[in-house]
Amino acid sequence: MRPLGGLLIFLLCAMWSLERECARQLFGENTVKGTDEKEQGVPEILGNGTVSFTPTESYGTACPKGWDFHQGRCFFLSKSELPWNKSMNFCKEKGSTLAIVNTPEKLKFLQDITGAEKYFIGLLYQPVEKTWRWINNAAFNGNVTNQGQNFHCVTIGLTKTYDAVSCNITYRWICEKKAR
Repeated sequence: MRPLGGLLIFLLCAMWSLERECARQLFGENTVKGTDEKEQGVPEILGNGTVSFTPTESYGTACPKGWDFHQGRCFFLSKSELPWNKSMNFCKEKGSTLAIVNTPEKLKFLQDITGAEKYFIGLLYQPVEKTWRWINNAAFNGNVTNQGQNFHCVTIGLTKTYDAVSCNITYRWICEKKAR
């Protein structure tokens, strides 16, 4: 029985080492933290024997530094404020667009990280059509507050709703792009 217990311990140690080495190879040298550190996004061996890798910002590979990872997308939350057009240009320069917040999961994620600030997103009022559209021209099927005030841009945050605002007022902004 004793040799079997030793073999079991050896196999567990080997699996643990292999898991850590796989993570290093996939995500870089500094991505796997020791057991005394917080292990956010570190691979786990699932009950069915497969290894699950959940890339997070801590890996530094799925998203650029300073961007947040969520469901295969990267999000940048600005710390400064610009009008909508300049916000959009900033995102374009970073290979992204203003965020298209078109799912409840994405909205919840962004609401959780925006705090009390308001951020421009990629939703615009089309006065000729009298509809709201995302910057990718997809229709918006939700509700926007402050609509009757000739505001054509939208922010999220603060009130946890889609708020119509003037495109010329400065706000923070959220860029979005596909994760690598």
